[in-house]
This record gives sequence, C-alpha cells and structure tokens, in this order.
Amino acid sequence: MTPIYRVAQLAQELLYNRINAGDLVMDATMGNGYDTLFLWKRVQPTGKVIAFDVQQHAIYQTKKVLINNGWKEQDPTVELILDSHSHFAKYAYKPLKAVMFNLGYLPGSDKEVSTSWPGIKCVLDQLVHHYLEVGGYISIVSYSGHEEGKTEQTELLTYVRNLTSKSWGVMEIIRSNAVESAPKLIIIVRKE
Repeated sequence: MTPIYRVAQLAQELLYNRINAGDLVMDATMGNGYDTLFLWKRVQPTGKVIAFDVQQHAIYQTKKVLINNGWKEQDPTVELILDSHSHFAKYAYKPLKAVMFNLGYLPGSDKEVSTSWPGIKCVLDQLVHHYLEVGGYISIVSYSGHEEGKTEQTELLTYVRNLTSKSWGVMEIIRSNAVESAPKLIIIVRKE
C-alpha cells in the first residue's frame, strides 16, 4: 500500500484499476519514466502509451527503465516522443483513457527547463473538449516549491475548479500537516 504522502505513487494507485489492456494512455511529462512504466504495464498487450518530454535525457532514462522491466525497443506499445505535450494531438489516434502529469522539472537536471501553465492549459483544453473519453482520467501532481510552480498551481486550481460538475469530477488531494509547498494531487474524471 502506497504511503499517502507519496502523491506521485498515490496517483498510480488511484488509476490502477481504471486502466485496462487495449487503452490508449499518455504520460504528458515523461521525466524519469516511472509513470510511463506504470501505464505500459496496465495497457498490455494491446494498448499503447504515448509519452512526452522536451529533454533527450528523459527519453534516455525512460527507455532504460522500460528495458530493465522487459520492454523491447521495437515494441510499438510505447512511443517515446521528444516533443512538448502540447502537441499530443498529432500522436493520439483515438480518445485517451488516462493522462498523467508530474509537473515541474526533471529531478537531477536543469531546473530552468520546467513545465509551464500555457503548455498545460493547451493540453487540458484539448483533453476537455476532444481527446479524453467518457470515464477517462487525468492525474496531475503539482508542485509549488519554485516560482513557476506557484504560478502553475494557482492557474491549474482555478482551471479545474471551474470545470462543470455535471460533466467532470475533480478531486484535490493535499497533505493537511505538510508545508504549504508540498505537492498536491489533482484527479479529474470525465463523467459524460
């Protein structure tokens, strides 16, 4: 059982029974590849993961994690894409069942390269209006411990709180006894 203070792992646990073989899913922020690996294991053997990052190092790390867990590079069930997640519509061939975001910057890398609200909003707008299937999920781990993260989180929370409750279920998970800059987990489900 995942400790509740590890929000990135908690996101995986919450999505575990909601993703099935054959689903098309997306890791919007590949990073070190752990969400990509999780998604790949869930959609086997007939589904597909499209995973995005703008840093070559993230592709390298993710490929290494996948290979160490049995993935073969020629296996078409994972597509590692060196591009912004804001361009995901070029790669999505049907509506997505789940999308995972882990915002901020790649741990151990250049902190100047970080997610930003305009790119995230672009993806969310496309998902909300066209690309998330009914019953589909979005998980977002958001960090406010750096300046861009504060702006990103403020804008993100405003955005999700304005989704209509008729069509969208939104849950914010925060640690009540943690510092204010502790990561927050946001889960969004399309109801209709």
